[in-house]
Amino acid sequence: MRFNLARLKRQLEELTGREYSWSEIARRTGLHRHTIERIAANQTTQVRLDTLERLLAFFHAEGMAITLNDLFSDVDPHLEPLDPAGMVIVSPKEREDDSRVVPVYTNVRPPMSDFTGRTQEIEAICALFRSGHRSVLLYGESMGKTELALAVAHRLRAQYPDVHLFVDLQPHGCPIVPEAVLRSILRALRPQERLPETLSELQALYHHWLRGNTWQGILVLDRAAHAGQVAPLLPPPEGYIVLVTARHQLALPDTAFYAVTPLALPDATALLRRLLREGGRLDLIGPKHAEGLRRLAEVCQCQPLPLRLMAAQLAAQPELSLEELLHTLKAELVRYGNLKGESSLAAAVSICLQRLADEDAELVQFWHLLTLFTNSFSVEEVTMLTGHHRLEAEFFLKRLVQRRLVEQVPEQDRYEIHVALRRYAFVFSSGMDPYAWTRAQVRFAYYFLSLAKEAETLYAEGDESALQALERFEAIWPNLQAAWEWMSAQESPAALQFLDEFPQAVGQLLDLRLTSRERIPFLLAGLGAARRLGNRKNESVHLRSLGSAYHRAGELDQAVRCYEEALRIDRETGNQEGEAADLIGLANTLYRRGDIHTAADYYRHALKVVRDLGNRLAESVCLANLGTISLDEGDISQAITFYEKALRIDREIGNRRGESADLGNLGNAYYRLGRITEAIAHYKQALKIARTLGDRRAFPRLLANLATAYFRQGEWQQAIELYEKALELAREVGDRSSEGFVLGSLGVVHRAMGRLQRAIQHYRQALELARDIGDRRAEAAAAWNLGLVYEQIGEYQRAVELMEITVAYEREVDHPDFERDVRYLERLRRLADEDRRLA
Repeated sequence: MRFNLARLKRQLEELTGREYSWSEIARRTGLHRHTIERIAANQTTQVRLDTLERLLAFFHAEGMAITLNDLFSDVDPHLEPLDPAGMVIVSPKEREDDSRVVPVYTNVRPPMSDFTGRTQEIEAICALFRSGHRSVLLYGESMGKTELALAVAHRLRAQYPDVHLFVDLQPHGCPIVPEAVLRSILRALRPQERLPETLSELQALYHHWLRGNTWQGILVLDRAAHAGQVAPLLPPPEGYIVLVTARHQLALPDTAFYAVTPLALPDATALLRRLLREGGRLDLIGPKHAEGLRRLAEVCQCQPLPLRLMAAQLAAQPELSLEELLHTLKAELVRYGNLKGESSLAAAVSICLQRLADEDAELVQFWHLLTLFTNSFSVEEVTMLTGHHRLEAEFFLKRLVQRRLVEQVPEQDRYEIHVALRRYAFVFSSGMDPYAWTRAQVRFAYYFLSLAKEAETLYAEGDESALQALERFEAIWPNLQAAWEWMSAQESPAALQFLDEFPQAVGQLLDLRLTSRERIPFLLAGLGAARRLGNRKNESVHLRSLGSAYHRAGELDQAVRCYEEALRIDRETGNQEGEAADLIGLANTLYRRGDIHTAADYYRHALKVVRDLGNRLAESVCLANLGTISLDEGDISQAITFYEKALRIDREIGNRRGESADLGNLGNAYYRLGRITEAIAHYKQALKIARTLGDRRAFPRLLANLATAYFRQGEWQQAIELYEKALELAREVGDRSSEGFVLGSLGVVHRAMGRLQRAIQHYRQALELARDIGDRRAEAAAAWNLGLVYEQIGEYQRAVELMEITVAYEREVDHPDFERDVRYLERLRRLADEDRRLA
């Protein structure tokens, strides 16, 4: 039994003559895109009945008459009612009691198979959530907090069935910033969305996405280093709970605290007996050795990991007696007593590696190499890293699993090393060959770079391939980042070549995964490596990418310098394609900085170069931008000429996204001419194409422009409804520029309707947003409009202070309205002075 959704989608597209993206279907059905994509890819065998009903309603609404059976392939038409073999259809009524419901997203594994005890702790933590707490911190020096958190999450999964998210807050030994924590959560839910840059934007999106549906979920935030990492996530949106683990109690808001202590002594000895029974040491689990096991548990400080390691030693070496192990462990504890809560672990690891080295020194070196992996690894990855044949690697892994130095991931053909063990890899690596270690790092780095390149190629294919690419990249990213850090610390030609290749080889995925500021160190390293290698072409590529990153990060002067240096290199080397890209990037930055006339000169230079190259896509971009500058300068007929040329090119080359943008621009131009009916027609055409493409980021601005046109026609209520929808969509996709534009437009509407306090509220929000994102043009517009409202209510001094911001900007960029606005401001200053005298 399989789902038939992908084929039905193709049939619908043939019927209607248009494309449907999975994003659109998800939006139309009210389902999450992950749910739709998993069903389409047949990655689930369980589905809720109301999910099927929503899909059925969508196809009916589009004019495609299908039955519930048509959603599946290989269904016997005589079977009534639907009873698809092997498919679990879960009624919404079963939701609270049935843990079989497939989550929208989950990466939370169950606790380890030998997880023992903690019954009272689990019940106490669950009781904290039942009492109304939505976040709980598990803290303490003892080990086992992560497994305890996983056990609690596993217990509560039926009550919170939709999203189960695990985030390691120290993925490769260093704490990640709160922005990265939020992005980890948001990327899991919508992997193909471009996320905003700032913490405040990410917080807003986190609450909007998680609150904007009926999901319920569990977030496990593991190994918090400080309160700042997780405080921005608290309290979580309604319907969610958060479990945080940390070594120390952190000052977290709205959080209950639970101190995790070592296992109770009876539980610790029970774990030892269980492990010894499973390892075949039945001779040690009888009453005769009860006291010895109790002493071993005490010496291991009742910590689960040391207990596992010591039980594995006894199981792997039948000749090893309990008394001998106890004696050795106590001696090692003397050496590591200053490690407080981890002294037993350090002693246990030391014993394991020493005894293993006595048996097989090569196996110890093999284990040390495995600690290069920052997350789970496959046999194929192990053979790449170590150079061993597959059968030999499997044999070594089996032996290490027996010693509990490596764990097999449940239900997966993968392995992992406990994070606490990786911490001791360098402490006990004195016998490691440094050259072998460096060679392994280089192999590791280039292997994962090759996987990243494959993911980048797959991403370019779009649709389902893009989703697969993102999942692959997400899986390898921790290892890839660790590799980059190692190579950054080296001076070898191989390291320089890696650093030079890295940013461009995975440019699209890196751009999607990281903020602009986070990309800058990778680009700077690539630039330095290209210069060391004498690769001038890549030097200009890195500079251009840095210009883009600085532009998006709001550091416009730095962006201009990078583009100018790239332009100089490309002109010296005769790289016309690079020169065109530099000119366009430079013009974009200058335009955003407010230097409109210089930006226009660069667009015209770029237009000449791209026409010589025959690059029609870049030609349409230059024409559209020149049209926007003409519109800003009030030359509307010239703007329309540019926009129409761009539209003609985009239609000829099949650039539908560009066509939508051109139509929207033409709508703006016709609006400025007062030809409102034509403006509305163009906005609607643009929206139709954006909807077909699933281009959600285009919706907010287009809807806002359409609302403005309706407002101009006097249809105020319809305008407000469209503005509010545009505002919701802008926040949903994290487009702060469009959000500010919509807020400013709402201010205009409410001012016209006499709702001055609401107008002030919207203008203030627009002003704050413009300042946050460094958009000086938007800041000047919002300040002027807010000043007009304060003038209207008689607060002339406040109006003057705001309008001075606008005039200062206009003076700086030589704006055509500067002199007119100066005269207006002078008149307002006189009113403010008169006000003060009367007061």
